[in-house]
Amino acid sequence: MSVRQFPACPRVIRDPTTWFGCVCALAIATLLAGADSSSAGVLGSWTQYQGNAAHTAYIPGTVKPADIAPIWSVSSNSLGMSHLNVGAVTDANHVYLTAYSHFSYETRGSSTDFVWNYKAIALDRLSGQEMWTRQLKSYDSTTSAPSIGNGKVYVHVGGESSVVGAVPSRYPQLVGVDAASGAVSFSTPHLGRTANSPPTVHNDRVYVETGEINGVSGFTSNGHKLWDRGLSWPYRSIAAADDQYVYTYSTKVNAIVPNSGATAFSITPQDNSGGNLVLGDLNDAIAVAETHDEVKSFDLEGRVERWSRYGDY
Repeated sequence: MSVRQFPACPRVIRDPTTWFGCVCALAIATLLAGADSSSAGVLGSWTQYQGNAAHTAYIPGTVKPADIAPIWSVSSNSLGMSHLNVGAVTDANHVYLTAYSHFSYETRGSSTDFVWNYKAIALDRLSGQEMWTRQLKSYDSTTSAPSIGNGKVYVHVGGESSVVGAVPSRYPQLVGVDAASGAVSFSTPHLGRTANSPPTVHNDRVYVETGEINGVSGFTSNGHKLWDRGLSWPYRSIAAADDQYVYTYSTKVNAIVPNSGATAFSITPQDNSGGNLVLGDLNDAIAVAETHDEVKSFDLEGRVERWSRYGDY
């Protein structure tokens, strides 16, 4: 099974009085290959950003092109939403996505908070039928695409911890939703601001990029926060992970110990850059460096920059 995704909406603007009014042209089309697709055995699940915690965008399997045919699609209109976030994920039974619904206000004592209302949505993998929805409240306009693992749908919900008078309920939150029922399992705050980036799930650990403090936070699969870790300005990086470390690329490539958040080692590139890493099978990490139009390869064993290539990327 594969999930086809269409161009993204305009970026959310933070001023609620000028919230964009368009209904974005997003849809999800599910394609099944071959007669055995009902067993979900043709291809593995697409569990998160770029398919897996290494972000390789590769799912092993065999597909006969002649057998591929669309069987259903949904849109923001058909789901009653304003727009869909780009980035659907799957398990054996469902397709999961997040979508923006509407803007509202919420009174807290003498303060009035802006609230951007999103939903996490589960669709039947074979029919596209809506199975459950779960409302999510963002206090900083953003909510991520989902990730799936450990029987939970993980969503990074926006907030802000650094403003005067901020309380944990208005911080960014890692929210865990039961994949079968849609019930909220936990909602755990962390330091930071905004939640554009989807969580990275590897085994029984979950990692989120912490927005404008340019770091990463680590959690157990049940939502217990293990650590907050600030990193270098100005680059933001979706964490990649393997069995040894969590990797980010913000000025330096940082290999972080999953249980403690301590730095195991760092690699300093030849120029000041950052971006999202892909973990390769040659004990390497590859990234398109932000603002530099440059692809870089890092040797994780030798702990050096291996090569870089400039181009129009």
